[in-house]
Parts: sequence; C-alpha cells; structure tokens
Amino acid sequence: MAELGDPIRVGRRMMRNRIMHVAVNTGYAVDHRVGDRMFAYWRRRAAGGVGAIVSGLTPVRADSVYKSSVLRNAGDDDLPELARFAAAVNGAGALALAQLVHNGAQLVPGPGGPVPVSPSGLPVPGMTQPSRALSGPEVAAVVTAFADAADRCRRAGVDGVEVHGAHGFLIHQFLSPLTNRRTDRYGGSAVARRRLAYEVLRAVRDRVGRDLVVGFRLVVDEFTVDGIGVGEALETAHGLATEGLVDYLSVSAGNYGTLERAISAYPVGDGPLVPLAAKVRAAVGATVPVVAANRLGDHEAARAVVRDGAADIIGLGRPLLADPDWPRHLPPPTGTGRPPPIGTGPSAVAGAGSSPVAGAGSSPVAGSGLLAVVGTGRPRPCIACNSCFAGGGVTTNVGIECAVNPALALGTEDEPPGPPGGPAFLVIGAGVAGLAFALEASRLGHPVTIKEREPVPGGQVALYSDLLTAGMFGRYVDYAVATLADRGVTVECGMNVDAATLRDLAGDHAAVVVATGARPATADLLRRPPPGTAVAVIADDPGPEPLQIAALLAGTGYRVRLVADGPVAGAACETLTRRALLDRLRAAGGTVQTAGNAGPVTGPDELVVRAGRREPERSLIEVVAGSHQVGDCVTPGTIADATRSAHRLARTLHEAHPATTIG
Repeated sequence: MAELGDPIRVGRRMMRNRIMHVAVNTGYAVDHRVGDRMFAYWRRRAAGGVGAIVSGLTPVRADSVYKSSVLRNAGDDDLPELARFAAAVNGAGALALAQLVHNGAQLVPGPGGPVPVSPSGLPVPGMTQPSRALSGPEVAAVVTAFADAADRCRRAGVDGVEVHGAHGFLIHQFLSPLTNRRTDRYGGSAVARRRLAYEVLRAVRDRVGRDLVVGFRLVVDEFTVDGIGVGEALETAHGLATEGLVDYLSVSAGNYGTLERAISAYPVGDGPLVPLAAKVRAAVGATVPVVAANRLGDHEAARAVVRDGAADIIGLGRPLLADPDWPRHLPPPTGTGRPPPIGTGPSAVAGAGSSPVAGAGSSPVAGSGLLAVVGTGRPRPCIACNSCFAGGGVTTNVGIECAVNPALALGTEDEPPGPPGGPAFLVIGAGVAGLAFALEASRLGHPVTIKEREPVPGGQVALYSDLLTAGMFGRYVDYAVATLADRGVTVECGMNVDAATLRDLAGDHAAVVVATGARPATADLLRRPPPGTAVAVIADDPGPEPLQIAALLAGTGYRVRLVADGPVAGAACETLTRRALLDRLRAAGGTVQTAGNAGPVTGPDELVVRAGRREPERSLIEVVAGSHQVGDCVTPGTIADATRSAHRLARTLHEAHPATTIG
C-alpha cells in the first residue's frame, strides 16, 4: 500500500514523495523574466518539501503570449529563464517540470495583436473573442513549436515537461467536439480529434528522448453538453500511456465555461475530481502514474487518495500558496514512525546530463539537501476562497495573493521571525483582521493583548462560517487562535471593552489597534421560518454573501428568489466561486432576478432577507488618540482585504516601535 510520503519513479526520474505542485500562474515574471520574486516563490515551495513543481504556463510560440507576467518558451532568448526555474527548484531537491501550452482561441490579444487561432474558428466556452482556423501547415508548425520548446527545456537543465491538454487551451480545443468541427485529418471522429495531442507528444518524445519526464494534463470531463465525456477521455488516456508517449497523466476537468469544476471553491466539497482520477488510474493500470488534483489540501484526505489507489500522486496548487510547508506537516503513517516526506536524496537518475546553460546548475540534484526553511509551525489551511483567482496572476499582470498567507503577495515569506522583546500592542476585536494583525505582530516579537466582545473569536466568520462556507473559513480562525496560543498570546473573549476601559488599557501598550469589524444587516439565519416559505433575498452588495445566503436557504427547503439590481448577480464575487454558488442555488430550485429580467422586488407572500450590507463598527475608533484601525471597521471587504491590511499594519507598527536592543 503506497503512502503519500513514498518516493515514486516518473519516467527515469525519481520524485522524493508523491506531492506535486501543479501549475500556478503567479504573475511574478517581469517582462517574461524570472525575477527575484518568482525565483523565491519556487525555491520556497521546493524547500517546503514537494516532490516536483510544474511551472505556470510557458507559451511555446510568440503568438500565444498574452501578458508580460508569464514566462515564455518561444525562442532561445528564453533559455536563461528556464534555467533559473530549474535552478530554483532543483536546488532544494525537487523535480522541475515546465508546462508547455498554446493558448489558441483563449488568447486575449492586445490592441493590434494577432487574431487568436483555433481548430475551426469557433469561440471557446467562456470566451468571446473571435478566432481563425489553423490551416494544415499551421497545425504542423504548432507541433514543431512544442517540440522546440521541449528541447529548450532539455538544454536548460529542466527535468521534464508537461504538455497542457486541458482548461480550454489549443490542444483541448482540438480534443473537444465543441470547438473542433474540422473535416480534415484533425477533426471528425474522436481518433482524429486527438491526433494533434498524439503528434505533439510524439514530437516532444522524439526530441528529448527518455531522459526527460513527459507529462500530459488531461481533461477527463468538460461537464458541458456535447463536450468531452469520460469514456472518450479514458480512451485518450489509455492510448497515451500504452504507446509510451507520456510518463504521467495529470487529471483535470472542465473548460473555461465550467472551470469551477477544476478549480473548485468552498461551495464544492473536498476532492471532487478524485472519482475521475480513479477511472483514469483503472484505465491505464500501472503503466504510468496518475495525478489527482483540486481541493485536496486536507492531509488525511490526500493520503487516503494515494493509499486507496485512486491516484499515484497528489497535485496541489492553492494549498501551497497558503502554506509552502504543506509536505512537512504530513504526519507519519500510523505505526511506522517515518518522518514527514521531505527527503534529501537525488531527484534524477545517475548519468542524466548537466545543463550547458550558464548559471543553470546541474539538472540531477546529486544528494542536495533542502534549503534552510523558516519555521513551519502549524499547517495554515487553504480555505478555497479563490482570492488567488480574483484578479491576481491568473488573469492580470498583478502578482497572485492568498487570503490566509498575506506574506505571499507582500513578498515577506522568507523573512525570519523577529527577536522577542518588542513593545506590546493592544488589539480590540478578534475577527479575521484582529487575528491576522496579532499573528504578524507576535511573529515579529511583540507581546499582543486581544480583547473580544463575543464569547468566541472569529467575528462574522464565527457566526456564519458553518452555514455559509461549510466551515471552510472557520479553519483559518482555528489556525490563527491555535498559532497565537503556541506563541503565548491568548484571545480574551467575552470582554466588552468600553471607552473608559480602553483608555485605561491604552497606557500599557505602545499601540492600540481597533479591529471591531462591521455589523451585518442580514436577519439571524439561525432562527428561520418553516421550510417551504417563499424568500426574496435582496442583494445589497455585489459580493458573495447574498449568493451564499440564497444558496443556503434554497438548499434547506425554502423557495428562494435572489434579487440583484445589476446585470449580474454577485458581480464582485470571484468568478468561479460565483458560478458554484449560483449552480447550488439553481440546483435547489432557486431563481435569480437581475436588472435584465425585471420583476417585482418583493412579492406579497415573501419573507424579505436583505443580504450583504454591513455597517462598520466605529464606536471605539476615536476613543484613543493615535489609535490604528484595520479591517471591516474601516471599510467592509473580503477576508483577503482584512488579512492583507492587517499584515501591513503590523509591519508598519513594528518599524515604528522596534524591539529595544540590550547590551
């Protein structure tokens, strides 16, 4: 029975464990170059103990490059950047795998840019821009471009490549009957539609041989009428594996129109794609390893996938944004006494050549140990809020962020803890902002006192997490409180601090931080009328809360109508989360009324629930001269807004009130 911490052979290379960092577009490249920030990101996650890291998208042709914050693999000018990727990852003992992609019709061209290309000139699901169909010779040129890109990876000292055949990109567009209506040898039957994928992989294999790992990211179900179905995908998987074209298969699903099925937010349960991975695993047998990904951040759930044989490798993205030390937190298998899976042995077979590119380092990591890692502490949970997809590296040139790890976006992940003995800070309010401030301030060496009016910490997350987010957001509160306790910081609950008490307390602290949050206008969801009641949920803001409440009520037996005054319900909610919440609402029989399908705001027999409006709690802000405010008491926002602003404030106050040097 395999364990998540066991090494595994992938092609001719060895992964030190079965944990793969799947491709994440961080947005950290600078004019397509690996700057210090991107290098540090990869180095930190390799040092955290993963077995392999797949780079973000590296477009294989210039006409597929859509923004400056991604790496390219379109010419020899890109060789040094690929070498820096390999050096960052190999230097900490992990395999470096470059993801090769052509965007096809999903390219969003800039002004005067090239018209995107596609199999048949059709728009792709979830996108609107026009495209033009590739000619036969142009298809052949695409095949050559992938092979050239793989060869550049070989010369740069990268351990392998992953050809992207999912998420709506060009190879996926050829595989799918939705977007491939060609009548030549690349279209028509399922066999013809998969021809491009086979030709690309054969050309890649011919160019790099067997020394490099060759993987394939496979869409197993588009979850779209007339799209790729499981049966057809399993035929593709079986053929790729048995013909020796790939060394692993990485399972995904959906297209850009249904991408919430592949990058699932908190409304979706853990491990939704594991059943698909298990089917691929059964189809290919022991021929090649299968990677399962998406919502597998729980250590025991991930371990069970490998132990039960549903997949051979666990792919993580968002959990490694939240906590780069995720592998180090994996408990040893029961009764084995084995340490966490972060071994230091070689990552490549003996005899694999070293890179000729200056500064690339040696591709086989001969006995290299891990880099020094800043203390790991408790596992920091990914809460699947998809803040990382709400405008960061995936869709813009802005660097990616993480709601529970604000140090990621602010570039402070590698900083060591501060020395103890800093001046004390007082925090009023133990919601997300107050807790996040206390986490960073205490890490920097400051004693922190936290006073919370309610009987439990967490603010609105404590009130509504179980109901609205299936307890996911509450995981961050639990982590924060436990971590603070480890540092000797107690959250004092049931402390209703009034103005006089606050003035008295302020004198004993170098700074006072008011984090009293906001008052929700939503009716108490714990005292609801009998199921069957008609409810009109009025969206008072464009964020996720109205959608959460409407989906919750519909799922518990109410006849729900969500009323939004704009053209889209939840316009300010992250796209994949919005889709998932609306899917839940409609699946439970709820309806959505927007400005485009006008009707009565409320009906005569409907219970009205106003959702989303929050009033900042500012009663204590003016009590202490020079106090600082953070979180919803300033401007109501998201968890990411709260943690980011709190992290920054803690660092600002640390600089203003440094520890006293003795000696």
